[in-house]
Amino acid sequence: MLRAFHNTARLIQRSRSTETPTVLVFGGLPDDVSVSSRLDRDEATDQNYELLQIEDSKGPKVQTQGQLPTAIDEGKIYYRTPGGTAKMVTKDLINKLWDAKYGTLMERTSDLDWSRNCADYATGPIAAAVHKGDIKATKKYLSENYDLVGSLDLPDKDKFTVLLRDLEVGEYVATGASHFVKLEVNTKGSRITVTEKDGESGIYRASGAPEVAASVLCLSFQFSCEFYKKRT
Repeated sequence: MLRAFHNTARLIQRSRSTETPTVLVFGGLPDDVSVSSRLDRDEATDQNYELLQIEDSKGPKVQTQGQLPTAIDEGKIYYRTPGGTAKMVTKDLINKLWDAKYGTLMERTSDLDWSRNCADYATGPIAAAVHKGDIKATKKYLSENYDLVGSLDLPDKDKFTVLLRDLEVGEYVATGASHFVKLEVNTKGSRITVTEKDGESGIYRASGAPEVAASVLCLSFQFSCEFYKKRT
């Protein structure tokens, strides 16, 4: 069974009979990504791409999240453009999608990683062993091991900046409905490091003034957001 990953361009395996190709949906491209940044400039007419595994006798069906990277490496995963053309999915292509969302403000510091999601990364491996990346379990873990120090009803750069300037030095997790972002306040009021993983994406990093972190968080969250400080 696949884990539920929160991201804006995730690969989701749908259940199909053994007679039908495994169908994967590549959905929800970020609204602010221009057509030229998408998979196919000439054919990207909407925000949903259908991915399908081209089945043959040389490889098994993709049944688990762990098999997906190998299938991509072996050139067995394709996406169908709105015009109906089947084209191969590559790791570079998926990296480019995430770079289009985060790359203007953040630096990608690692390659794709299907083994953990945003919750696993934001809280660290010890916590991840407890909550296993599940959204509800992660929020329960935060409530029991972190202190809630602030929240916003809607993302707003100025309000984020004010909140971030007041945070004490330490480690934090910002969380929305189903996404988690790691923050470290290096110097109160002047330097914050934000590191983020989104679904299968690599890790993205930005460090600077609270205004920089605020801009990143506006990319990360669309609705309400809470800030938790790790207890020491």
